[in-house]
Amino acid sequence: KDRNKVLTSGRTFPTDYKGHVRPIVAALVSNTFNQIITCDGHNVVVWDSNKYTQVANWNNRKRIAAMTYDVNERRLITVDNDRAVVMWNYMSGQQLKQFVNESHIEFTIIRHTKVDSPLPHLDNYLIAAGLADKLQLWMDNPKENFHEPVAGKLPLYGNGLVRSMACTTTTHT
Repeated sequence: KDRNKVLTSGRTFPTDYKGHVRPIVAALVSNTFNQIITCDGHNVVVWDSNKYTQVANWNNRKRIAAMTYDVNERRLITVDNDRAVVMWNYMSGQQLKQFVNESHIEFTIIRHTKVDSPLPHLDNYLIAAGLADKLQLWMDNPKENFHEPVAGKLPLYGNGLVRSMACTTTTHT
């Protein structure tokens, strides 16, 4: 009996293989939950980083271009090729919230960060950048159920493409 599965690309995988069959476009590591999330553009796979086994697997109908965790590593945030910015329960694949991208900017990088705020429910922000030479910000308000409007835009006056971004949390005493 042939124990291999031949894909349309001609590549062969064992029939019991449960991982990606396309190249991985993004990966995240969760030290909080000892998990790794990988994405091949459509298929999101959650792995146990101690046992190297698959924990969850779900498919997004649109091609994912970038992804990040929220600051607590509990939710996955993605940008797809239709320029939609979406927050997910990464274990189930359930869509939790969509961040309005009224400018239809093509984002290549996205980050979730926490800022010092006297109001605890107004301290999480989502920042995205890409081909439009600007950063776009959304407030991630836990009281907002499904749609978050744009909180602000910051022009960059550069070459039009942001390839990387880092965020840090600071507190004032």
